[in-house]
Amino acid sequence: MPYDINFTHAASKDFQKLHDKKFKEKFARAIEELGVNPLSGKPLQGELKGYYSYRIGDYRAVYSFSSHAKTLTIIKIDHRRQVYR
Repeated sequence: MPYDINFTHAASKDFQKLHDKKFKEKFARAIEELGVNPLSGKPLQGELKGYYSYRIGDYRAVYSFSSHAKTLTIIKIDHRRQVYR
């Protein structure tokens, strides 16, 4: 059973800033796949411990999930050079 996917306000704005329509569609499909298997992302360390990162081209989605509540929350979407700052 897939997870419910939620976006924070900031992540929603980040998604709207993506300009290429085809890339937006690819990104949306990747997020849907992530909702099926949230452990497919990479666990983060340091200040972002407890969060995961999922690679979509040169962009990353930082997210957290709750197995108990079956929810996945996208925290931030940005280019790989800037997403962890």
